[in-house]
Amino acid sequence: MCGIYCAIVRQPKHERIISIQPLRVGVIGVGNMGLNHARVYSELAEARLGAVAAMILEHIA
Repeated sequence: MCGIYCAIVRQPKHERIISIQPLRVGVIGVGNMGLNHARVYSELAEARLGAVAAMILEHIA
């Protein structure tokens, strides 16, 4: 099984799954749920947390 982002290459008589680079993600809005999403994305091997944005600067720190 591959992670969040993968490709399936169809070849005659069989399938082969090829992993691709981790999916780059960003979180906009870091209230209670946004902080949780950012934490989970940062822990996933299949994802790379690229950016976090918030209206209130203290929420990012």
